[in-house]
Amino acid sequence: MTRDGERGIGPRTTRRGLLAALGASGASALAGCSGMFGESEETEPVTVDIDPSRDVGTPGWPVGHGDAGNTNAFPKGAGVGDSLALDWTVTLGGNAAAIPPVVRDDYAVTSNGWHQAYGMRTDGTVAWQNQYPNGVTTVPPAFVGDVVVLVADGDLVALDPTDGSQVWTASLPGADTFAWLNGADDTVVAATNLGVAAIDAGDGTRRWYYQTGRETQSPPALADGVVYAGSEDTYVYALDGASGAVRWRVKTEARVGSLAVAEGRVYAATEDGVLYGLDAASGTERWTATLDGAPFTLAVTGGQLFVGVDADRRTDHLRAVDADDGTLGWRTPAFSGSSLAAGVDALYAPVERDDEYGETLGVLDPTTGAVRAHLQTPDRTRVYRGPAVADGGLYAAGLGRGGVLTAKVTSGN
Repeated sequence: MTRDGERGIGPRTTRRGLLAALGASGASALAGCSGMFGESEETEPVTVDIDPSRDVGTPGWPVGHGDAGNTNAFPKGAGVGDSLALDWTVTLGGNAAAIPPVVRDDYAVTSNGWHQAYGMRTDGTVAWQNQYPNGVTTVPPAFVGDVVVLVADGDLVALDPTDGSQVWTASLPGADTFAWLNGADDTVVAATNLGVAAIDAGDGTRRWYYQTGRETQSPPALADGVVYAGSEDTYVYALDGASGAVRWRVKTEARVGSLAVAEGRVYAATEDGVLYGLDAASGTERWTATLDGAPFTLAVTGGQLFVGVDADRRTDHLRAVDADDGTLGWRTPAFSGSSLAAGVDALYAPVERDDEYGETLGVLDPTTGAVRAHLQTPDRTRVYRGPAVADGGLYAAGLGRGGVLTAKVTSGN
């Protein structure tokens, strides 16, 4: 896995069959989707309850994991339903990484993970393009305050999202040239190689820096004035958002990867395949769940977690986990990627195709994991990373004949 969680942008070979995975009860749900999937020996058709009153999604997708809590959630009705159609694509060029855009106020911002950053209007026209000689990191930017922030030429760079003009630059702590970004209100939070920094979104002033024992592998999460971060030093940290002081820290048994916070709980995934549910105020362990591999992405809404699990790639899958007690729910091997968006009415995520192009965006039922539909794309065009759900569209990334691309997907109806 590369540093941005991108698990390769070349075609993936098909390994699984959703029909076999779901059994006869799932076959009827896949009418019109035949031929997408290969064979599978796995089947765990466990239905879970989705509580609409626990919809944690918020409008827009200003940061890489949807919101400051890293929930990857969107509110009911914000998606495009069960029929997907390609609205537009913009070719960014290069083949470094397909990076899902962030979206706010009619602008989508991303980069090609090489030397160019782009601002696009939500109608698909390019508003601006910036060139960075020393490169742009392969993580999503973040809308915070009045700016959009990215890591380019080894620094934090804040831009006016409407025209790409530079507002400020700030050096990362020490010799760091990489950071996972998040933020809320007027504060940018950057998880760097050896710590977490808070930066004023107005002028780039560093407010505080906390050094962890080792590097981080995912963006921190923010909620109720607290910054939560996981580290390869095996700890989960809760830091005061104003001062950076440690409120609590909890040791796990392995390096900590993805982390999300919602409804007073912190959910942390470790590379030994354990998922932790912690009290956000105290760090008290409420439950743990043991998975079949290392969790690499999380989404939470409706009282459920949706967890992408890396089981030696041959058996990668998406798993539903009860957010209150860690009970394991359905498991589907149709999932094929490193990102997803979760709503109480639908899940949008990459699913495998039975052709040389590997994967495409699909719609999954959050109660069963069954694939409802998938996106059809032109020859040699793949749209598979993301999506950001905003303004009645799915904004995603992929590859086309000209290299990396950004796309908008709308309802096929």
